[in-house]
Amino acid sequence: MDTFNKFLPLLIFIVVAVLVLKFLSPLWLKFKLKRIMKFKPIISIEDKNGFILYLADKAVRKIKWTEIDSIELAGRQKLQLLFRDKSVLSIQEKEYEGWLSLVRATPENMPVNNALSSYKADRFSNLSCCKVCGKIAVKNDECLNCITDTYEKYCKDAEDFGGEIKTERAFIKENQLDWFTGFIDGSKVDFYAKEILYDDCPGWAPSVTAFEVIKYEKKLDDANPS
Repeated sequence: MDTFNKFLPLLIFIVVAVLVLKFLSPLWLKFKLKRIMKFKPIISIEDKNGFILYLADKAVRKIKWTEIDSIELAGRQKLQLLFRDKSVLSIQEKEYEGWLSLVRATPENMPVNNALSSYKADRFSNLSCCKVCGKIAVKNDECLNCITDTYEKYCKDAEDFGGEIKTERAFIKENQLDWFTGFIDGSKVDFYAKEILYDDCPGWAPSVTAFEVIKYEKKLDDANPS
C-alpha cells in the first residue's frame, strides 16, 4: 500500500497528461509537437522514381529505386535496403516520419522478402475513404495518409476516457485545419493536391475554407513565435 501511495501522484499525472493530449489539444501544444517533429528524419515520396530522406542535421539524401537491389522487412517495422553497391540502409518506423509511405511506395517489381510482401498485402488492402484528407487511405479506423482516426474510433476513445464528444462536423473541421496547414501556398490552400500513394475519394469536398486554414496557421504562429 505504501508503494502504491508513493506512485499514485505519478499515475494521476500520466492520466491527466493523456487526457490533455487526446482531447484538449491546445494551440500551443500542437505548435510544439510540430516543432519537435521537425527534428525527426522525414521520408518524402516525391515521384515514382524514388524518395528523399530529410535528415535531422538538415542533410538531404535522394535515393532512386534503381540504386536498390532488394528490400527486406526485418523484425517489426524495420526495413533493410540492400543497395547494388553492397551497402545497407536500415530504416526503423519509430525513427523516421513517413516510414509507412516508403513501404507503400515500394515498386511492384522490386525484389522483397516474404515478410514485406505479406505486410504490404495486409496493410494496404480494403482501404476506405478518409473524410478529413479526402484520400482512399483508411485502414483499421486510421487514415494512413493524414494519420487521423475515424470519427467512430474517436467517439469510442472519448467514451473510454470519459472525454467530451464533438460532433462529426466539428471533428472533421478541427483535423482538416491541422492537416491542410501543410498545403498553404500564399493566399491559397491546395485541398486537392495529388497524392502519389493514395487515390482521391469520389465526391469529397473540404469542410473548411482556405481563409479558415490560413487564419488557423497564423493563430498558431502568433501563439508561439519562434
